[in-house]
Amino acid sequence: MTSPKKDIIVAAILKADGDLWNDYDTSVNNAWNVILSSGSSEGVRLGQSFLIYTLGQEIFDPINGNSLGFYEVVRGKGEVIQVQDNLCTIRSKETRAYSVPSTNALAVAAGMPSTKEEREIPFPLIRVGDLARRI
Repeated sequence: MTSPKKDIIVAAILKADGDLWNDYDTSVNNAWNVILSSGSSEGVRLGQSFLIYTLGQEIFDPINGNSLGFYEVVRGKGEVIQVQDNLCTIRSKETRAYSVPSTNALAVAAGMPSTKEEREIPFPLIRVGDLARRI
């Protein structure tokens, strides 16, 4: 008989100054690092990827009315950067493409006024109590 799978939750959000937000249901914009309630004792290793999400509303089959489950609202993806026995820290690994204006006069004259650049971005919105799963 197998034991039920333990939910992995966002246990705390690490501020830039090293302090923690860990009040349940606290929302934070633009956090880089979060602490999850799972660690090496559950098989978590450095470099593993996690999806952070929250459950949205329940979705029902329009034909028979049966529940199809809850919609998952994705908060972002992160990579494990520190592991302890019962918790781990993950850092956002989301990226976004930006247009960067060219400072090169020849490029501008050739019709290439900007270049595209990928930049890392923090978790846009994350909440203590959000869920996580390995991906």
